[in-house]
Amino acid sequence: MKKKLIVLLIIVFVIMLCLLFYYKYYEYKYININNIDIPNVEIDADKASYFFDLDKYIDEYKNDQIIGLITIMDTDFSMLFAQSDDNSYYLDHLLNHEYNKLGSTFLDYRVDIDNSRKINIYGHNNNDVGVSFNYIMNYENKSFFDKYDKIYIYTKDTSYVYEVFSVQIVDSNYIHMKVDFNNDYEFYDYLDNVLANSIYYREINYDEVSRVLTLQTCTNRKDLEYLLVNARLI
Repeated sequence: MKKKLIVLLIIVFVIMLCLLFYYKYYEYKYININNIDIPNVEIDADKASYFFDLDKYIDEYKNDQIIGLITIMDTDFSMLFAQSDDNSYYLDHLLNHEYNKLGSTFLDYRVDIDNSRKINIYGHNNNDVGVSFNYIMNYENKSFFDKYDKIYIYTKDTSYVYEVFSVQIVDSNYIHMKVDFNNDYEFYDYLDNVLANSIYYREINYDEVSRVLTLQTCTNRKDLEYLLVNARLI
């Protein structure tokens, strides 16, 4: 009986070790493909006047779907993001097109990064692996929301700065997936819903909101629950 127990414990240990290596392998591949080092540069808080060489990464990863970089001012968070012709491909592919269940950060296929009024960027959150998009979960803390309110987007030709004005915890039935608005009234109704369903928010003048950026990730606390970070173009 004791011998069987020892054998069982050894089997359990080996399985756990294999799972650990499995997760670490995917984490290693993810980090080495999706994370990049951004040089420390002086950035005007009111204007993202910093050139980013996106072509370098397009060539390196052989992927012309890479369209930009997202970074949160005064933090170490910097990630490339891509855009496919659907919202499923980058759920389980790295930026070099390699299959990986950790996926990549990606832009909603329905929007134009330079022109759409509502821009959604998605990324996985994972409790077991160091997925970089986990970082936006920090916005659940009021102190983080108050301090880190500038998000920068760099594309091949242009740079934008957004100011965070709202943090939400929502389910799959919320209107956050809507990206098209027929008129200003629809857009203002959307903003009403955002503020009414925020855990933290800053007062905004609707007339000064020309474009909204929404970062979305799962909370991993219950199925189909998401953290949304909403920011306005400034």
